[in-house]
Amino acid sequence: MTRSSQKDDELESVAALISHLDMNCLMKSDESPDVLLETESGMIGVEVMEVSVDLPGECRQWKAEEEKIYKLAKDHLQSDPRIPPHWICFKFHRKYLKGKLRDRNVKVLCDFVRMNPAKSRVPENYEDAEGNEDGVNLPVELQWIMLSLVEVWPARLPPHRSGGFYGDQTGREVHDAIDDKESKLPEYLKKCDECWLLLVTVPDHAIGFLEWSSEKEKHTFDTRFNRVFLYDRTNRSVHQLK
Repeated sequence: MTRSSQKDDELESVAALISHLDMNCLMKSDESPDVLLETESGMIGVEVMEVSVDLPGECRQWKAEEEKIYKLAKDHLQSDPRIPPHWICFKFHRKYLKGKLRDRNVKVLCDFVRMNPAKSRVPENYEDAEGNEDGVNLPVELQWIMLSLVEVWPARLPPHRSGGFYGDQTGREVHDAIDDKESKLPEYLKKCDECWLLLVTVPDHAIGFLEWSSEKEKHTFDTRFNRVFLYDRTNRSVHQLK
């Protein structure tokens, strides 16, 4: 990657952050920190750092298998004129995510959508019997599923629900990235009133980088950066870590 293309990537990532925060500011490229944001309340520096994490092959295989299930199920459902376009997000129990069970899993998914079609654009959430307030028993293969109406069928399976970290597998990498940049904070703060750190996933490694889960929403980072964000470049989503 040339320095010019790297700066373009940094600006694109910070632009996604600004859009997420709905900020009104002037953005300009710089060095140490990478980007400066001129706001009414002062200058904010943003240091951008790419983070790549190789999850165990099994995790990537599970996600890839769910993607294959979704595409086949979408094609079946799309050919049924009785079913309007749906946004479908789901998670299968791991023991059923095997290639030899794919046809069965596709049928399970299609049958559930046909029996429980979405009624509006507001996502309807179904969980397994223990946590499902609606009393709809999920097939044993499904851990949870969310359905809502959309204008056109999405081409890909949407990312899973947001909220926390994938076990403990990303904690060390994220903390190492923050620690590496913290030593340069005095230099950054010569140009700005406060400094943020924006971690950006490397596309080739982003799948499975974060498996969001609601029980870990309150995770915080002990860092001298004023704020820390993660930009999932693959899914174009921003998550605040501090």
